[in-house]
Amino acid sequence: MEAFARWILQVGEGEVQGIFISEDGEQNWIKIPHEFVIKNDEHDVQNLIAAIYPNFDTEYTDWLYI
Repeated sequence: MEAFARWILQVGEGEVQGIFISEDGEQNWIKIPHEFVIKNDEHDVQNLIAAIYPNFDTEYTDWLYI
């Protein structure tokens, strides 16, 4: 979590190097480090929920948790 927060700050401060996605485009894309990407597969919605709410299956009735 701390590493992600530092990386987000670097992005916001313009310290993350932009990349080109085409020859005639601008250098206005950034590459997200692999460790910060949520796996995208046939369970993509479940993966997103698990990343945001790791104990959702047991805590979903607790409104303070949500």
